[in-house]
Amino acid sequence: MKRSISLILLACVLVSVALVSSVGASEDSVPSIFIGDGDWYKDAIHPLITRGGRDYIPVDVFGMFDYVSVTEPKADNILIHNTASGEYISILFSNRSAAVNGTIMSNMGIFIESETYYVDAEIVAEAIGLDFSFATTPGGRRIVRVSDDEAEYSLDDLINLFLSIEDDYPEQIAPPETDDKTDDGEDAAQKRIYVLCSQSDVGINKPQFSANEILRRYGLSYTMFIYDPSRIEDVIAASMQGEYGVYISYYGNKTVTDAVDAVNSAVKKVTNRLTRVTLDVYDGDSPDGYHVVTPDFTVNGVLSARYVYGQITEYFKTHDSCTLYLEDCWNSEQMIILLSGLDRGEVITQNLAEGK
Repeated sequence: MKRSISLILLACVLVSVALVSSVGASEDSVPSIFIGDGDWYKDAIHPLITRGGRDYIPVDVFGMFDYVSVTEPKADNILIHNTASGEYISILFSNRSAAVNGTIMSNMGIFIESETYYVDAEIVAEAIGLDFSFATTPGGRRIVRVSDDEAEYSLDDLINLFLSIEDDYPEQIAPPETDDKTDDGEDAAQKRIYVLCSQSDVGINKPQFSANEILRRYGLSYTMFIYDPSRIEDVIAASMQGEYGVYISYYGNKTVTDAVDAVNSAVKKVTNRLTRVTLDVYDGDSPDGYHVVTPDFTVNGVLSARYVYGQITEYFKTHDSCTLYLEDCWNSEQMIILLSGLDRGEVITQNLAEGK
C-alpha cells in the first residue's frame, strides 16, 4: 500500500518535470548519493567523495537496505553482509585488504573522513549483489546510486525530480502565510493538518523510522490506521488519539467489506467501539459503509519534507485544512520535526475526530 502511493506521486512529479521547462535550479539541491529511489539522509554531512577516479560513500549507506548488515566484529574489521543472498565483503582497514565471498583482494579502497568509514562504492555494491550506477548533473556534479531490484526509476529521473523541487518551492519551510483578517474583518481561520499514519511493520521488517512512534514522541495529534488487531499496544495507542481507522491490504476469498469488517470487529474487542474510517488502498473496490480517506499529501522516501510542505503552503492559500499521510521513512521524521515547530495559532495538527 505505502509503496503504491509513493510511486503514483513520483510518477506525477516526473510527468510535470517533463512538461514544464524552466530555469535550471541550484544543483546543490541534488543529493550526491541515492539509495534505490530515495536519497541518502545524511548527504549534507557525509556526501559522496571522489578520489583518484573512484567513488567513495559512507559504509552506513549499505545498511539502509533491510537485508544488509554492517558490523565491526573487531577493531579495524568491517563486515558488510547481504543476509538474503549470503554474499559479503570483510574489510581489514589497517592493511586495506578484503575478503570478498571467500576471495582475498588487496588495495581495497577505504578511508576515514569526519569519523566515518568511506568505502569504494562500486566494489562493495558488486560484492554483496547490489547495483551501482552514476550520472552527472547538467553542471557536471557527479551523483551515484546503490540500488536493488526494487528501484523503479532511473538515476536521471531522480536528479530531474530534485532539480524541479528547488525550482517550484525554493526554501519554503516557514508556516503558511495567512492574513490575520478575512475580507469581512473577522479573524482568519486556523489552518488544520490531519496527520495520518499506519501500523509499522515489526520484527525483521521493523522500519528505522516509524511515523507513529515519532509522532507520539513529539506529542502531535494524528490518526493511525490498524491492519493487525493482534498488536494490542498499537490498537491502544491509536484509540487514545480519538478516531482511528482500519484497513486490509489482502483479503483472499473474502469481499473487501467482510475483510475490513473482520479487522474492525477484532479491534473493537480492545476499544469497545467500531470505526467507519479506512484508507484508499483497494484499487477502486471500497468497503461498503466506510468513509475512505484519500490523503491530500504524502511524505515518503522520495519526496522530501520541504517539498511536500511547499505543496501544503500553496494549498493553504485556498483551503483551511488538508490530510497528510506519513510513511515510515526519514523524510517523515523531518516533516514531524517541522510540524512540531509551527506556530500553533496559525497551523495545528489534528486527529480526524477533531472537526472533520
